[in-house]
Amino acid sequence: NLKELKSLPNVQLSSDLIYVYGGARLPFQFYAPSYGFSHTDYVVGRIEAENPDGPIPELDALRRHGRVWLVFSHALDWGTVDKKAIILEYLDRIGRREDEYKTSGASVYLYDFDTEP
Repeated sequence: NLKELKSLPNVQLSSDLIYVYGGARLPFQFYAPSYGFSHTDYVVGRIEAENPDGPIPELDALRRHGRVWLVFSHALDWGTVDKKAIILEYLDRIGRREDEYKTSGASVYLYDFDTEP
C-alpha cells in the first residue's frame, strides 16, 4: 500500500529522481500531492523487462541521474515472469542498492548509480 510509504520525502534529496514502475502509476499519482510531490518530481516507467540477461535501455538511462528511487506496487509477476525481480537484479548489476522500504503491496528501493555496484 503506497499510503504507508510517507517517509520517502523525508529521506529523498532534491536531486534524486523518483522512478515509478508503470503498475504503481495510478496509486502513486493519487498519493503524490499528499506527500508533497508534483508531476515534475517523478517519471513513470514503461518498461518491458522480459529478458533478464539482455540490456534494458530504460533502466540504463537511469544511470545519468545519480540517485534514483524506484517505486513498485501491485503484482509484477505475470505467469512465469517476475518483472520486479528482473528489474532489481538488473539494477543490482549496474548500480548499488542503498536502501529499501517495504510495506504490504508496495516497495521502494534507492539506487546510487554514481558508485560502482
